[in-house]
Amino acid sequence: YRENRITQEELRFNRLSKTFDQLNSSLSESVLHEISELYINYLSTFPHLFEGTIDLLELLDERYRLHVITNGFDEVQHFKMKNSGIHSYFEHIFTADKVGYKKPHPQIFIEALKVTETQASHSLMIGDSLEADILGALGQGMQAIHFNSHGEEEHDKCPIVYSLNELIRVF
Repeated sequence: YRENRITQEELRFNRLSKTFDQLNSSLSESVLHEISELYINYLSTFPHLFEGTIDLLELLDERYRLHVITNGFDEVQHFKMKNSGIHSYFEHIFTADKVGYKKPHPQIFIEALKVTETQASHSLMIGDSLEADILGALGQGMQAIHFNSHGEEEHDKCPIVYSLNELIRVF
């Protein structure tokens, strides 16, 4: 999906189809599409946040303009953020759906900088993906901090933190 080799619809359908195939359970396409819709709607109702999220957002919101750049689906991102109580911290939410490009493509970062009327050198990306977030942002001249919540390999591209509480200490 990130590499534009499959569509959003194919991603949604294939991940379920492959899962049910692995379980040796065959379902009709219409049932898989229905489950896919239900899954997306259900998934976005979970308000789970990493420990320290609200404390970090409160701190950053006092000092900076906050925005989101995400490859997540537009219809889901807004709902998830509202459901978890963090939507109000962000001025803009740039989704790949709306912009038409997925991270790490330069255009999603360029669009965010244009709309927010800021310069890359004055911007900081805090992201959890080395490829999509960190390399994408650095490629546009932004600063970056890697929130390595997925155990990606160590690197020297930017500072790395492993918890949001570590980020709070940075600011």
